[in-house]
Amino acid sequence: MDDSNETDTSNDISKSLELPQEQDTSLEHDLSQKDFILEPSIYPVVDKYIADGHALGELYEMLFESYECAPFAIYVLQGLLTSLGYTAKSINELNMNHFADFVMRNFDPKKADEIFSRHDIPPWLETMINEKYWRQMIYKLLDLYPDCLMLKLMQDLIANSGYHSELINVKTASTNFQYFQTILNPSLTKILFNLNEAVEPNSKCNSTLKEFTQLALNSQHAYFLIQTFLDFLTNFDNILALTKQDTDSSEQQNKTYNQNKLSIRYLSHYLTKQAKIKGIDVTRIDLLIKQVPCDYQVLASINSILTKDALHISDANTIYEYFRKEHSSTGSVLLLRIPQFLRLLVDEIYHPNGSSNTDHVEKCIFLLAYAVTMQSSDISADSSPPDNQAELQETIEVIQMSSSICKQLTLNLSDVPSHFSNLIQFISYPVVSKGVLCWFTHTVRGSEFFQVYPIHGPIYFVLLDEISEKHSLLHPDVFELLTELFEATNQGIEIYHELELQQTVLDHMIHLFVCGYSIEVMSYILDCSEKGCFDQSLIRHFVSEVLNVIVPPYSSELTHLLYAILAKQEICVPLQNADGTDVVSEFLAHAVLKSKKKRKPFVNS
Repeated sequence: MDDSNETDTSNDISKSLELPQEQDTSLEHDLSQKDFILEPSIYPVVDKYIADGHALGELYEMLFESYECAPFAIYVLQGLLTSLGYTAKSINELNMNHFADFVMRNFDPKKADEIFSRHDIPPWLETMINEKYWRQMIYKLLDLYPDCLMLKLMQDLIANSGYHSELINVKTASTNFQYFQTILNPSLTKILFNLNEAVEPNSKCNSTLKEFTQLALNSQHAYFLIQTFLDFLTNFDNILALTKQDTDSSEQQNKTYNQNKLSIRYLSHYLTKQAKIKGIDVTRIDLLIKQVPCDYQVLASINSILTKDALHISDANTIYEYFRKEHSSTGSVLLLRIPQFLRLLVDEIYHPNGSSNTDHVEKCIFLLAYAVTMQSSDISADSSPPDNQAELQETIEVIQMSSSICKQLTLNLSDVPSHFSNLIQFISYPVVSKGVLCWFTHTVRGSEFFQVYPIHGPIYFVLLDEISEKHSLLHPDVFELLTELFEATNQGIEIYHELELQQTVLDHMIHLFVCGYSIEVMSYILDCSEKGCFDQSLIRHFVSEVLNVIVPPYSSELTHLLYAILAKQEICVPLQNADGTDVVSEFLAHAVLKSKKKRKPFVNS
């Protein structure tokens, strides 16, 4: 009995001795942490350390050794940067960038979740959400750690704070239907209310279109939902009410209705094109959504062509055999009108190095003519589309003759004068214009074209002018070709011939300007002027010619662009006369007068 009591007593004594030792170790660990003297929790630790009987000298020594003076060093560094000319804003940006980089490198989602599971929402979180810089950092972390609970909570708080548009670039938001719907509604509504502007590449709605595209391409789920909704809108009977467009007559109503449907279809094709550019294969999704009644083998061939981006003979033959039959559905013609498929058909028929298989080319010509002539029931107001067999046969013959001329010119570019009148006549057909433009684009990329350019080159450019005058939908394609020619460095011709070519290109850009593509052309010339990589005499030539063909009143956007070009002395001064009777001085006077009229003086009533 006595031995056991002694044993228990010794255990109690040892336990009582171990507790202070463990406590002292914990206190010493806290006091030895870096810059612990600056922590708000230092006071209770110091009081407890002194209460345990430790000397003040030991306390001073531990605090002194752990003090690294990091905050004061930052203060000194800020003062040094200020003396070197840095502004307070730039110093703050340096600090924020360093902190954000530190967080991105050391972020631990498990530790972050522990903070929110043990404590309430910290007050600093609201400050971060109200600052765009920190929100951008949170978005990057969301893409890296989509399952982090703390980041999901921050995403909820950001959405509730009204920053919906910023969540468009966050993939996590697009996979959550609640956020997806919240983000989709405002952007899609803005596009629908401005359908005609949204399809223009340089319109004010272009930024909204980019955001809309980014949202659709964040995930396959988002792409599928948006494309399904757009397909529903093309069959929606009340698009006019949806887009708040009022019309008076039934004829005007039908016209606006069809225009809206085509604009929405353009949005659908635009999303598909952007997905292809980013290397995302969405062919199966697009074919599934369209639900066009068609033979399974035809759908498989279309899918193969679009996926491989190549028009193989076996696939083309399967599609041709189906559409050659009289009982083929007019609704299935929508499969042939997929932009990617149409581009492949045009390349196969008009490309200088296209297929040499005559039978294959004839089948491609039939499919192309069928696509552009046969009327689909979903576009026509009538329930039964008219019989277009005569128009189909005429279009086939025109495509055959124009493609034959292009192939002959490929063998001998100097033969263009003998075929010029026929080409001008065929260009009245939009599909032929697209084909001739395709042929010409690939032809000018070869060195042989510049060998015949000094003699026969201008005749080729007349073809571009005819296309610009007759088909406004091809303006972007013509402009793309002209900009490519203007920026190309042609090593096969002399320098003065190259300047002559650039001036010729500018002349045809002016023609395109007159045909209605004015803002896009003027924006490009302003960009060339600001870069300074072209001879300034070319810019002066463009400005002089434009001012000779336009008259006031000028649009505010055109005035702003042209005024920005003339702001350069080396462009403006050589074009002005001393008496101010030149076109440049007249334009500048009109621009200044217009700006003064906008400033309405305050009248005290």
